Amino acid sequence: MISTDRLDLIPLRSEHAAEMTEVLSDPALHTFTGGTPLTPAALLARYERLAVAHPIRRCGG
Repeated sequence: MISTDRLDLIPLRSEHAAEMTEVLSDPALHTFTGGTPLTPAALLARYERLAVAHPIRRCGG
């Protein structure tokens, strides 16, 4: 996790998919990114794949 006074960056988790489905559902967004909005099930599947494919790496110190 990376935190500043104004922003917290947290690792992507599958639980975020439900909230992000609404955020990413605007077709106008996809004018610039390509494709179409994903269904809630498709976004959940994508987030599950991404969370497994990119585990959190911790740096030793």
